[in-house]
Amino acid sequence: MRFSKTFLITGIIFYLALSVLPFFTSDQFLLSSMIFVALFALFGAAWDFGFGVAGIINLGPGVAFGFGSYSFVYFALAHYPPVVAVLGAAAAASLTGFIYWIPSIRTSGTYLAIVTLILLLLAGEIALANTGEEGISAGLNYYTPSLMQSYYASLGAAFFGTLILFLLSYSRFGLKLKAMRDDETAAKSIGINVYFFKLATLVISSFFLGISGALTAFFINHTHSDFGIFGITTNFLGIVISVIGGTATIFGSIIGALIVELPANYLTSYSTYAVIAYGATMVLVVLFLRSGILSVITTIAGRFRRSKSAEEKHEQEHEVVAPSDRRHE
Repeated sequence: MRFSKTFLITGIIFYLALSVLPFFTSDQFLLSSMIFVALFALFGAAWDFGFGVAGIINLGPGVAFGFGSYSFVYFALAHYPPVVAVLGAAAAASLTGFIYWIPSIRTSGTYLAIVTLILLLLAGEIALANTGEEGISAGLNYYTPSLMQSYYASLGAAFFGTLILFLLSYSRFGLKLKAMRDDETAAKSIGINVYFFKLATLVISSFFLGISGALTAFFINHTHSDFGIFGITTNFLGIVISVIGGTATIFGSIIGALIVELPANYLTSYSTYAVIAYGATMVLVVLFLRSGILSVITTIAGRFRRSKSAEEKHEQEHEVVAPSDRRHE
């Protein structure tokens, strides 16, 4: 709780900085890469809401992400307006929260992690069996946004989605989730309906994962089981982003995405090295910065503010004492 305002302010600063980036560069590859940085920042924030805030170990967030992607394409083929298609796909993806919730009733910890990972593998095989290796295209006649429209749409979706998740995590609802995370038995003993709050958490998390997946399909105008939609790499990319940024911070995901997803885009031609790079980054963060980069930033900022306030207080005391000394003389 003590870092909530600092997390919020730091996150807003990062998003504001990204919002003015197009005024300083016209590099289309960089701006295109930043679209996916924003989308995976939302992915990471949505996963962090379930794991960092509620303590639900879901290693298959890619199921909701992929379901949102595929649902969007079907909405697009029916010629729904883009906003309706994205929100409709996200609503459909939120239903996967029920799929996660069923095993969470009877399992937890490592067992739940294994089950959710198996669900991801099953979802990928089902998608491949139904759409084939070529995937599904949204159609060339569907609305095609410009680069700037795509940039600000992805950035806006990531910011407002992350903001909603952040505010929820520090609401009374979020406090109950944290109580459930810290001690599920104790939470039950004080009247918290653990099963309901797990379901609510997974549905909310899946909704925003669905938005991330839907917008990904929107901007590439295609979805494909082998394009990483249900892939292990895509799935763990969002998790790595959240861990590197800082779990339970929500806004840390934008920092994690900048550190992981942006370099990965430049290493696209060397996909193996991209995986190695962000895997190594996660190992280093877990070993040396276990609380995540955002927590480190806020800790340093807090120490700087305390040091500055102490200096100002010392100067004020000196100014008060000095005149009285002169009068005495």
